[in-house]
Amino acid sequence: MEPKDSWPFHTDVFRSYSLSVNICGSKKCILYPPGQGEFLQDSHGNLAYDITTPELQDNGQFPHSVEACQPLEIIQEAGEIICVLSGWHHQVYNLVIMKSCSGIDYREFASFQKIIADNRMSFLSS
Repeated sequence: MEPKDSWPFHTDVFRSYSLSVNICGSKKCILYPPGQGEFLQDSHGNLAYDITTPELQDNGQFPHSVEACQPLEIIQEAGEIICVLSGWHHQVYNLVIMKSCSGIDYREFASFQKIIADNRMSFLSS
């Protein structure tokens, strides 16, 4: 469950990996392999917040961006799983979100999940 726009460009915490399971909608994932992050930092050493910003072409602001390889871009559709390996920098854009493809929003989805969890806990307790 993610915001409608995107997450900032990042790697997963503690050099972990992640599985992105897409229940509905579609996402655009932009991925850079390990070692590319250093080329995508500004002149102060901060990683670009948005990897698609035109400011990345400014050699004064991002002096090493031209050295970065081309990213891997994936469109993830409903029912697909993507494994983002340790050390891969990535940014995800939600192209079609839950409300538009299923008719429910986050609050309704959380309520649905709570009903399922309550029923399972009741079953386990009996």
